[in-house]
Amino acid sequence: MSTPPTTLPVTNQQAVQSQPINALSSTELAELEAYGDISFAFVGARRHSSCSSTEPTSLDCGLPANEPSPYSEPNTGLHFSSDAEFIQSGESGTVKTNLENLLKPYTTLRYFPEGTRNCYTLLVEKGRKYLIKAWFRYGNYDGQDIKPMFDLYLGPNQWATVDMKDVETTSEEILHVPTSDSLQICLVKNGITTPFISSLELRPLRNDSYITQSGSLKLISRIYYTKSENYRRKKYSILDKYKESETRDVYDFDIVQFDEISSVQANENVDNNIIFLLTNIVPTLRYPDDVFDRLWDSRSLSWLTHISTTSDVSDGQSYNLPKAVRESAATRTNASLPLTISWTPENPSDQFYMYLHFAEIQDLQANETREFAVFLDGNRFADPVIPKKFEITTIASQIPLTCEGEECNLQLTRTRRSTLPPLLNAYEIYKVMQFAQPETDETEVVALKSIQDTYKLIRINWQGDPCVPQHLMWDGLTCSISPRVTSLNLSSIGLTGTIAAAIQNLTQLEELDLSNNKLTGELPEFLGNIKPLLFINLSGNDLNGSIPQSLQNKGIELLLHGNPRLCQTKSCTKPHSKDFPVVIVATAASVIILVAVLVLVFRKKNQYTAMQAQQMPPSMPAVVNTNSHEPLNEIKRRMFTYSEVIKMTNNFQNSLGKGGFGMVYHGFVNGSKQVAVKVLSQSSIQGYKEFKAEVDLLLRVHHTNLVTLVGYCYEGDHLALIYEFLPNGDLKQHLTGKGGRPIINWSTRLGIALEAALGLEYLHIGCTPPMVHRDVKTANILLDDNFKAKLADFGLSRSFQGGIESRDFTAIAGTPGYLDPEYNHLGRLGFISLDCGLPSNESPYKESSSGLWFSSDENFTQGGKTGRVRETPERFAEQFNTLRYFPDGIRNCYNLNVEKGRRYLVRATFVYGNYDGLGMKPVFDIHLGPNLWATIDLQKVNGTVKDMLHIAASSSMQICLVKTGVTEPLISSLELRPMRNESYITESGSLDRYFRYYLSESSSQIRYSSDIYDRLWDPLFLKEWTQLSTANNVGNNNSYRPPEMALKTAATPTNSSIVIWEEMLVKRHLANSNAIHLTLC
Repeated sequence: MSTPPTTLPVTNQQAVQSQPINALSSTELAELEAYGDISFAFVGARRHSSCSSTEPTSLDCGLPANEPSPYSEPNTGLHFSSDAEFIQSGESGTVKTNLENLLKPYTTLRYFPEGTRNCYTLLVEKGRKYLIKAWFRYGNYDGQDIKPMFDLYLGPNQWATVDMKDVETTSEEILHVPTSDSLQICLVKNGITTPFISSLELRPLRNDSYITQSGSLKLISRIYYTKSENYRRKKYSILDKYKESETRDVYDFDIVQFDEISSVQANENVDNNIIFLLTNIVPTLRYPDDVFDRLWDSRSLSWLTHISTTSDVSDGQSYNLPKAVRESAATRTNASLPLTISWTPENPSDQFYMYLHFAEIQDLQANETREFAVFLDGNRFADPVIPKKFEITTIASQIPLTCEGEECNLQLTRTRRSTLPPLLNAYEIYKVMQFAQPETDETEVVALKSIQDTYKLIRINWQGDPCVPQHLMWDGLTCSISPRVTSLNLSSIGLTGTIAAAIQNLTQLEELDLSNNKLTGELPEFLGNIKPLLFINLSGNDLNGSIPQSLQNKGIELLLHGNPRLCQTKSCTKPHSKDFPVVIVATAASVIILVAVLVLVFRKKNQYTAMQAQQMPPSMPAVVNTNSHEPLNEIKRRMFTYSEVIKMTNNFQNSLGKGGFGMVYHGFVNGSKQVAVKVLSQSSIQGYKEFKAEVDLLLRVHHTNLVTLVGYCYEGDHLALIYEFLPNGDLKQHLTGKGGRPIINWSTRLGIALEAALGLEYLHIGCTPPMVHRDVKTANILLDDNFKAKLADFGLSRSFQGGIESRDFTAIAGTPGYLDPEYNHLGRLGFISLDCGLPSNESPYKESSSGLWFSSDENFTQGGKTGRVRETPERFAEQFNTLRYFPDGIRNCYNLNVEKGRRYLVRATFVYGNYDGLGMKPVFDIHLGPNLWATIDLQKVNGTVKDMLHIAASSSMQICLVKTGVTEPLISSLELRPMRNESYITESGSLDRYFRYYLSESSSQIRYSSDIYDRLWDPLFLKEWTQLSTANNVGNNNSYRPPEMALKTAATPTNSSIVIWEEMLVKRHLANSNAIHLTLC
């Protein structure tokens, strides 16, 4: 355990500031790339706010609600956030003693006077390695001066015991790989004192470092050697084997290096049984010096010779050591003695992993050699090694090791042929923590949380793992050893509403008791599908309906008394509710939309479409052959030959009309069943795509309120669709009286509207994948002889796989007057383009370069004032001439309606343009929901763009501008573009655009309409490259759909031996590289 530092060096304060990407040199970019994607996560962490699975989390526990959250800790540049969103219990406190030079996150704390176990829940990436740090600073926050002792748990397993008896501050750190997508860190009371925590920090690491056979790694010590002129005398007792006395120094932690007394007498004052060691007081290294925010304690001992270099020392492996660690080291002053590291295990059976980092940072003479071997308690730990010059080598444990005595001694010993003593830059020692207790099944944990949310249960002990450890099991649960939930008892606690659907996910449930509550609704069918469930007590509620068949046929003990409205006799069957009342509730929204369409119909001119023409004219009576016994559904959906089509239409004699697809003819199948035959004409304005779309759709669906496809013909150039015939024409005719049709009354109209809504509901919800018709209008609602409504004309329909179009379509589809105005303007569904600060009387307008329609942002945010740029507005696109700025409030948000689970490109543009005449360029944060997206720093640039790929977690998206200082946030435009979910797939997290280039000598940026998703592509070309281009079409039909304009140019190195990206971030061979799209988290 360690003490949090009071002051920290900020050796690279510039790195903390937000910079445009072109401010970094190619060397710096290459170094960042070498660190991998995690390093970029930490670059983003400089403005971090909230918990995200791939970003660092920094929680200031107990931060008062009236203080800004997140805030930037100035020494590190890390953003700390309040912990209130991550825990449901506890109270805030403030330390009262020893406040000098204390970092802000350690001045507040959260303490837990209630409950035995109180847990933080953090979102993580399953299978990802994390560094987890918990800090505890007592500071007499409660005024009682009683330092507590309590346990710290990681999920269901004990991580450590925190004992504050002899220390003011301590910490626990562990390297851990989560086994689920959430991580629970719990404080558990083990006596009479109250647990507390000051700060909780989570740092994602690279999975190719700190590899173990099994278990997690609890930090024992992490030390680097450096020279310091500031020493402090520190006293140790020789008789106590050099263990620390009461004069423990706050900068030196658990591990102290010792040699035999004889080896130190020449350098230290030895007075009887007391030895004084000279130790340095150099502060601790952490972020931004360490990209993973590891804490490196410095060590400078007088019997060591400390060396350093100003040359660059590379990090040859995956540990990404800080620059200060790589460039300083220590050797034994007495070259004949080994360099020894000693520590005392808590238990003889403790296992350890050790990591020794070293590099040759001295210029050796020709006759000098440095070689050494490593021994643990006299046993060889590593073979002799010669440090590489100016490159770090790490010797790491391959297996966990135990120590043979009461003390562990790791020695670096010079070999016989070596002329120089061993050298060491830094070392790390970890204790293996075998967390043997498995967590409760993740699906069941989610189910229990859903049940808790459904019934708004507030139970202090419903925190942490539900089942384990057993003595902390949630109230009302019984669990198996596995652990799985076998019994749920929520009786007599005032539950309201229906029986929670999440109960069905407790698949090992044997007993369920929800008795004596106020539950309503019907008994759900799923209770009978839980196979192990043998006892259900639902007595004393207000349930209604009947008992599902699945519960009647099982040997279940079912207690239902005290439910007067529940039919409990076997003769009572569940009534089949008619469509009419169900539809009113289930499709209310669809009805409102459809009725609005009906009203508009009276103002529309009579427009005939293909499906209008499908109907029998009034002069031709309907022919029904009552002698036919062959049902229509037995002959539908078959493929007909063209000769059969000629025969069924009597050589196309009876034309019903003409539409975009072609002519429609009346005919008969098997000489008896009436059909309408749509025949594709060569001049069709729709054509093969629409034909295929309609066949694909109708062959997969069947619903009573969709027109039935009897079959189709696909023979050479002859394409035809054969439908059931509906004798009462279409709804439009009956609303206008056209074509001799009678005008229907309002009761019939409402029934038709409801039935049409049922058809739409089936397409949207009942189909897998869902379907969108795209041309719903009264002329495409057909009526049978009983005026039953059926939707028709599916030639413009599209299926949506996983919420995303199965094919891209940019052309406007549908009938003018019935189109969504936004869709009609944009030619796409879902595009949102806001010109922030645009007056409503100037909205919308068509942006000249892209052809996109931009609208005012007035209806999307509640705050802010409008402004216009003053400096060189002619340089800016139209949407950047205005802006909205926010002089009032700390956070101001835009609310956008989105599709949950859909991937979006979110783009925000910020142009200052001296709109306020003050010449004070602002700095502020932009948040995506509750999470920090970026810090916008306009002090060095006049404008900037943030561009992110993000999957909406709900049906609304909030984009917020947050004041972080004295300047006022602003925004020029906000754009939302729906993407395909099968592109840009990640294990988790969102993608913040780092760059997007196409390789061309052109100076033009590519966006919509060249790019159907309106991505911004910047040209890139270097003098060392040769331009390639083609006039031919280049296919771009993969899921990314890069613009064809970008694919028609490419670059290749003029000198074929040179790597094309040598001067860029990506150091890979790209012999012929068209478009690089590297998006970094």
